Amino acid sequence: ASKTFPDYCSHYFDTEEIVSVLEYLDDAQAYWLKGPGFVLNSDMSCILADEIVQMVRSGNKNADTFRGVFRFAHAETLLPIITKLELFKGDSEDIFKAGADLNSPEVKNRRWRTSAISPKATNLIFEVHSCFVESETPKQFIRLLHNERPISICGEPDSSMLCPIESLENLLGTERCDFEGLCQAGRSDINQDAQ
Repeated sequence: ASKTFPDYCSHYFDTEEIVSVLEYLDDAQAYWLKGPGFVLNSDMSCILADEIVQMVRSGNKNADTFRGVFRFAHAETLLPIITKLELFKGDSEDIFKAGADLNSPEVKNRRWRTSAISPKATNLIFEVHSCFVESETPKQFIRLLHNERPISICGEPDSSMLCPIESLENLLGTERCDFEGLCQAGRSDINQDAQ
C-alpha cells in the first residue's frame, strides 16, 4: 500500500523508495559513527560498561535492599553500548559501503535499523535475578530488555531469557576501562571492523 504525504512534502518525498533510501542513509551513518562499523565505537562505551557490571555485581551482594539504578541518555550513548552487547550484529559491513545495492535482500532485510534499535525514548533494562539451582546458594542471572522486550545475550534465546551474569561480563568486559588510551595515536585496531 502506498503512503501519502501532505502536499508540501510531495516535492521531496513523492515515493516510498525515497523514504527507504533516507532511512538507509541514516542507518549507514549510525553504523559507521556509533555502531559496529569500527571497534572504537563500542570501546568508547567502556566507562558505561564498567558501571553496568559494577551495578549488577552490587545488586547481587545487596539483593535484600537493592531495587534499581536509573540512568537516562541519548541514542549517542545507547548505540555504542548496544553494539558492545552485540544485540543487532550480523549484517555485513559491505551493505553500508558506498555503492551498495539498495535493492539487495541483504540491505532490505538488515538488522541494523536505527528506527527500531534506537527510536525516541529507547531503553535498556538489566534485571538481576537470584535463582536456586541445585544448591542452597542462589545463582545470579541477568535478563536484558530492549525497549521493554526481553532479548537474549547468552547465545540462542530460550523461553526465560535468563542468562548467567558471566554472559554479561563476557560481553562488556571485566577489566577496567582506559578511556584516555582509546584514542591515542598508533593504536593498531582503531579502524578494524568490529564484527
